[in-house]
Amino acid sequence: MKLLLILKFFLLTNKGRFRYSFLYPLISMFVGSFIIFITFAIMNGMEKTISKNINIFNYQYYTYDTKDMDESYDNTGNEKIIMLNIHDQDNFLIMRYYSDIDSYKVKISEYIENDLNNNGVIISRYMANKFQLSIGDSINIYSPSNVKLSTLKIPYLKLPITTIYSMDSDIYDSKYMIVPIDIIKNKFLITEPIKYYSDIKSNDKYISNIKDNFLLSAISLEKKIYTSLGYLVILISCLMMFNVIVMVLMEKNKQIEFIKIIGFEDYNIYKILIFKNLFLSSVLSIIAMLCSEFIIYLNYYYGYFDIVFGNLPFKIIPISNDVSNYLILFGLINILSIISSILPYYLKNKIMKINA
Repeated sequence: MKLLLILKFFLLTNKGRFRYSFLYPLISMFVGSFIIFITFAIMNGMEKTISKNINIFNYQYYTYDTKDMDESYDNTGNEKIIMLNIHDQDNFLIMRYYSDIDSYKVKISEYIENDLNNNGVIISRYMANKFQLSIGDSINIYSPSNVKLSTLKIPYLKLPITTIYSMDSDIYDSKYMIVPIDIIKNKFLITEPIKYYSDIKSNDKYISNIKDNFLLSAISLEKKIYTSLGYLVILISCLMMFNVIVMVLMEKNKQIEFIKIIGFEDYNIYKILIFKNLFLSSVLSIIAMLCSEFIIYLNYYYGYFDIVFGNLPFKIIPISNDVSNYLILFGLINILSIISSILPYYLKNKIMKINA
C-alpha cells in the first residue's frame, strides 16, 4: 500500500493523470540494460568458442630441452611453411607435423567430420570446400625451404587426405594443415628444432605455446566498447530522470512543504526518493535481463532468432556463471539512481535556503 501511494505521488500529476515524461528515462533504462545484457551474451559466446578452439587446436606448452625430464610430454613436432598446388594455383599454408598423429586426433576428435584412420593429411572443411577436395583425394605439398640450390627444384610430396575437421574458425580452418612426421621426413629436410609439447606445465622448462591470446584481449576490449554504449544510455536515462524529478518537486512543492510542517523530515523524503528510483530501475533492469536471456534461450535451444544471430560463427550462450558483470551493472544503475534521486531535492533545499 505504501509503495503504491509513493508511486502515485511521483508518477501522477496534481490532476491525477499519468506523468508521461517518466516514460523516456524508464524506456532508456530498459534499452541500456538490454544492450549490455545482449552484448555480454554475444561476447561471452565468442570468447568461450575462441578460447576452446585455441586450447584444443594447440598444445598449451612446449620445450626444446628434455634433459633431466621424465617423458611427460604429449607429443613432439613443429611447423613449417608449405605450398599447395591445387588446380594450378599456389597456396601457402602452415603445416604442423607431429610424431604421434593419433594422439593429436584424439585431442581434436570433437571437430573431426571424416577420418579414414590412415596416415595422411588432415585439412579443414573450409579448405576442402574451397579447393573442391574430399576424403581420399591426393594433394601435392611443396616445401620452399627445402629448395635444391643445384637444380632450383622445390621438393614435393603427393599425399592423400585422410581426415577432415571443422572448427568454424577462420584462424585455424584457413591457415593450417596437419601431417604425421613419418610421411614427410624422408622427402623434406626437417630443419626446425623438434618441440616437445604438453598440455600440462609439469616443469619450469615449458614455455607457453599459445600465440592467439591477443584475440581474447581484443574481444574483451570490444565487449567494453559495446557495453559502454549501454552504460551511456543508462547515464542519459538517469539525467532525464533527474530533470523529471526536478519538475515533480516543483509541481508537488506545496504538498511536500505541508507534510514537512506536520513532522515529515527531509531524511524521510530522501528515503522515499531513493526507494522509488531504486525500485523502478531494479525492476526495469531485471526485466531487461530476463528479456535478453529469454531471447538467447529461444535462439540457443530452438533457433527462433537465427535470422538475427544465425550468421555468427559461434553460439550465443545464456547467462554466464560469472555473475560479476551483472553485479557491476546493477551496482552502477543503483548508484546512478541514488544520485539522480537525492540531488534534485538537495539542490532545491539549498536554493531555498539561499533565497531565504
